[in-house]
Amino acid sequence: LIERSFRAFDKNNDGQVNAKGIMGTDEEGIEEIVEGGGPAINISDYENLLSENMENKYYAASHTIYKEGAKGHAMYFIESGAVEVIANGTRAVRTSGDFFGEGALLHPRNKRSATVRCLTPVHALKISQEYFEKYIASSSSGLYLTLKETDKIRKRNRAKTILKMQK
Repeated sequence: LIERSFRAFDKNNDGQVNAKGIMGTDEEGIEEIVEGGGPAINISDYENLLSENMENKYYAASHTIYKEGAKGHAMYFIESGAVEVIANGTRAVRTSGDFFGEGALLHPRNKRSATVRCLTPVHALKISQEYFEKYIASSSSGLYLTLKETDKIRKRNRAKTILKMQK
């Protein structure tokens, strides 16, 4: 997520972005900064900037992060470890570099469609619904559509698995 959003702002593909690249020239009150572009930052600095809106979470093996049907107000990016996603008798494993919990943020009533339990100790980045909505609203990179499509594919795969189990 961080790399994808950084690349969206890195118009020159030089590994650097500045205030002009991030804010654009239409923002009020930043003309002085934008005029010269401001100091350039690399992806590490950008990640640190975003991390203010992310919460590091550590979970023990076998810990249940959330249960199906619960209200969801965050999604998670797995830094390390593995979780199992259990829904309607199906099971999927998510590991480092993957994400989960986006379905509830995309659902009109924020309803969790699965139970997520840690298979190993897990370090995850928790993204609040508020920040998720701000980021999606300001994103021109098609991230919203990508997450919607991922959610649909996961639900379709669950349905296929359930149908196979009935045969």
